[in-house]
Amino acid sequence: LSHENVSICYQPANSTQGLTCVNSTRFETTGIEPTGQRYVHSVHFDELTPDTLYEISIFYMNSNVDALSKEYDFMPMDYNPTVGGYLAVIEYYHTLPAFNSTKEINIAMGGDAGYNHISAQIAFQASLYNPDVIVISGDVAYDNGIKACYYAWDQFLEMFKPIYKKRGFLVPLVLGIGNHDVGKDSMCRAVLKPEEYTPHWYLMFPQHRPRGADGTLQSGVPALKDRKTYFHSTVGNLLLVSLDAGYQEPLNGPQLEWWISLNDNHKEYVKMANYHNPIYWSSDYPTPGDVLDTQQTMDGLKYWVPEIDRSGYRSVWENHVHAFKRTFPLIGGNVHENGTLYLGEGCWGAGPNLTPLWNQTGVIAAFNADRNLFWAVHVNNTNNTAVYSAVDQYGTVFDQVTQQLRL
Repeated sequence: LSHENVSICYQPANSTQGLTCVNSTRFETTGIEPTGQRYVHSVHFDELTPDTLYEISIFYMNSNVDALSKEYDFMPMDYNPTVGGYLAVIEYYHTLPAFNSTKEINIAMGGDAGYNHISAQIAFQASLYNPDVIVISGDVAYDNGIKACYYAWDQFLEMFKPIYKKRGFLVPLVLGIGNHDVGKDSMCRAVLKPEEYTPHWYLMFPQHRPRGADGTLQSGVPALKDRKTYFHSTVGNLLLVSLDAGYQEPLNGPQLEWWISLNDNHKEYVKMANYHNPIYWSSDYPTPGDVLDTQQTMDGLKYWVPEIDRSGYRSVWENHVHAFKRTFPLIGGNVHENGTLYLGEGCWGAGPNLTPLWNQTGVIAAFNADRNLFWAVHVNNTNNTAVYSAVDQYGTVFDQVTQQLRL
């Protein structure tokens, strides 16, 4: 938005109960050409009712309509004296189901997206699955953490409008962290401080509420310096965890401690995780050699796999390689009928890297590197199943597996 002072209001759709308004927290993009400078407004809504359609109204808080029209090149709708501002736009949002809901859940997930004609085709195919949530696990817009590449985000966000139009409301985006979001590789010793230099991934998407000293979530929008690259979402009885595969946080330490505590506090939830760099690589990209020797892989096997096994994760979504892969169900790196599926591998819009299969450990059940794809995840709690379908840009389902959710 281009206006400094914004209030965002909500009420159940077709309701006469009146608007509840929250003044936004404003963040600014600076240090780039004027066409790229804008204000980013964030709010946190408390106490929304699950599985409910809401009307979201955005107001420019200025009673001088002539000044608004002249300065911001926009013609507002009606002035609302109760709110004290001019209505700029109305959107709709459908809240996600509660823990005990039996409603079926659809998730479109992938990674390494960016914007091009193929990623737009993938987004269109995803729209046909009526996703309740869209998960992009890193390398989201391919701006490389460069603020002057703001247009990459404009194009990326534009790509999902067909989904919103088909569904009739906004669909939440869960956006993980990858190398092209912060402009550095996994396990890099340089640490980016978002309060000093703020990539758009940090600025535009506060993916969690503020955390107290004990890790408990609080109301409000986190300051830039407090925004983490690991966070969680709940969708019905699903716990979706997004992790940082070594870009801003090591795989052990505070991130691992937070994750263990989160899992212990959500024992009744079905668990799925996503991150960027894989632990179970399907190819030797980006460099020839034994990927098991890389520090990120060794740390993943040492710190993350035991926690995935301990907490009974049903699936883990890996990316970065620009290929398709599905492992056998695994426990401790070994094939086990009750184990975790590792799916990937980051090819929403990025070109397939055409590398050969690397399967020295024998854990890869299916692989190819010649097509783009997303994964359609369909969760049915009534029959206790999750169906994972790999879908290419033409709508072809070329791999599918069904999994029991609760063992």
